[in-house]
Amino acid sequence: MTAPRRSLLITVAAGLVIASYYLFLVWQSFDPLSGRTPQGRILGLLGWILSLVTSGSYFWQRRRAYTKEAQDAWHAVLGGVALWLLIAHSSFRLGNTVAALAFFALLGGVVSGLIAAFYDRKLSHLTSQAVTSDVVPTTRFRYHQLRQRWVLLHVASATGLLTFAVIHILSILYY
Repeated sequence: MTAPRRSLLITVAAGLVIASYYLFLVWQSFDPLSGRTPQGRILGLLGWILSLVTSGSYFWQRRRAYTKEAQDAWHAVLGGVALWLLIAHSSFRLGNTVAALAFFALLGGVVSGLIAAFYDRKLSHLTSQAVTSDVVPTTRFRYHQLRQRWVLLHVASATGLLTFAVIHILSILYY
């Protein structure tokens, strides 16, 4: 099993566990789960911590001899589980503007990360081709430029997510 498939399997399995826990909490109480309940706050806190770990995952993995494929797989797993936790925390109810901005930054980070991963796979496929025509270097350069733009959007979305999440947490603690 390749690393991207393994990371997808781990993310889906973790999502099913989190969704099962969410359904169990909803089944146990008549009140819908939200960020105001203790369970919702725990899910939000875990999602925020995992978002921080996801943002720093490349830094601590760079010190070790991991391959880029393994780094990307762990980054995808951590980001996917953080997504599941934050969705369970919010219950798709965006109570205030800051929470909505954080959620849209989260979605932007996920979408841009998936598109950047698509271009990574395209680039690795083009690099493995040993064609002497001018089409492959030109296409590879084009894909590299597109990948850089999506990675820039991914980093901007992740920065926005963490910034809005901190503002959201501070506003919840203040009010």
